[in-house]
Amino acid sequence: MKKVVVLIILAIIFLMAATTTDMVYKKLSVFSQVYSYIKNNYVEEISDEKLVYAAIQGMVDLLDPHSACLTPEQCDNISEGTLGEYAGIGVDVTIKDGEVVVVSALDDSPAARAGIKSGDIILEIDDKVLSKKVSIDEVNKNLKGPVGSEVRLKIKRKPLNEPLIVKLIRERIRMQSVSGQLLDEGIGYVRISSFQDRTSVQLREILRDITSKADGELKGLILDLRNNPGGLFEQAVRVADMFLSEGVIVYTQGRGKKDNYEAEMAHPDDTQPNYPMLCLVNSGTASAAEIVAGALQDHKRAVIAGSTTFGKGSVQTIIELEDKSALKLTIARYYTPNKRAIQEVGIIPDVELEEMDTASKDKSGAIKEKDLPGHLKNKRKGKEDSGRIKNKLLQEDSILNQAYNYLKAMIVVNTNLNKGKEKNTK
Repeated sequence: MKKVVVLIILAIIFLMAATTTDMVYKKLSVFSQVYSYIKNNYVEEISDEKLVYAAIQGMVDLLDPHSACLTPEQCDNISEGTLGEYAGIGVDVTIKDGEVVVVSALDDSPAARAGIKSGDIILEIDDKVLSKKVSIDEVNKNLKGPVGSEVRLKIKRKPLNEPLIVKLIRERIRMQSVSGQLLDEGIGYVRISSFQDRTSVQLREILRDITSKADGELKGLILDLRNNPGGLFEQAVRVADMFLSEGVIVYTQGRGKKDNYEAEMAHPDDTQPNYPMLCLVNSGTASAAEIVAGALQDHKRAVIAGSTTFGKGSVQTIIELEDKSALKLTIARYYTPNKRAIQEVGIIPDVELEEMDTASKDKSGAIKEKDLPGHLKNKRKGKEDSGRIKNKLLQEDSILNQAYNYLKAMIVVNTNLNKGKEKNTK
């Protein structure tokens, strides 16, 4: 590790040789002195590795919040996130009131096949009791392992009195970043939770599936980007390209390029039909997800609905270092097709939507016919309001329900406009 320290200092000197000043050389000499003094005189022993990473992290801390020095373990986690694959049991967990609670088990995963359910509480992993101070990272690390290895869980499930012991064999788990279904009246719904290596491929497959269920023609589409933290820049561009046949998708601008923008362009191949479209966003919609929302908004391809997005308008690259650690560095800002800056501002929706109780009754206090004593009964209850919520997803998600109704109105307006145009041409 001492050799690594020397190499780091020499590399810095070499890289800065063309432009450096005497002051920089002196500061590097000071760095070397401080390093040596801490190493030899600090009250407790401290490893070279910790000192080196701390020095690098100190440089990175001067930059923006999204630049970072990543340890080899952190690099592995990022790789899993972008590739969408890992070896484990396929369960998503959270910490609630000091307990490790199962959020969901992935379809056809070892966890799902073993009958692990949402709400189950994991008490032990391989006979190791989980303390109230355990972190999500530690839990996930213990749940993961080599393909084919066994993991033993002790689970508490209400209302059972005795805990369950479940033995599972770890498998290669492929995470889905895209999910979707056909809602009522031919409207498609697609959710993208993050932009991973196969997101655009998964999206195309799901759109093909729900289109076939709609007899080959979607009436409209809701694209849900809420709480999508971003991910791979290239995948965001490919997703936007699926809905745009021409024009700029996003501009990027690097260091020292004040008037020099690099553009990612849309292509006419394999573009989705021009059906009415609504894109849902919120404060958790960030980075790559904002690229998609901004492109759809500027090209007027979709109505953006929900609340203002996070406002992360920067692009990072990851440079792998020789010890398997990495430097994540912000290298550019990005702008929407109309050259709107997203950084700090975010994407402001065309239509603001707020949470509400979809099942609530009229709270205005107004008297209706059904409230009058002796009112006539409806003898044709089979013909009740066709607008009643049928889909379970719409019942549980008030924002989505509002978006669905808004899109239905858009479809009606478009249909009437098209009929009017046809009438005028005859």
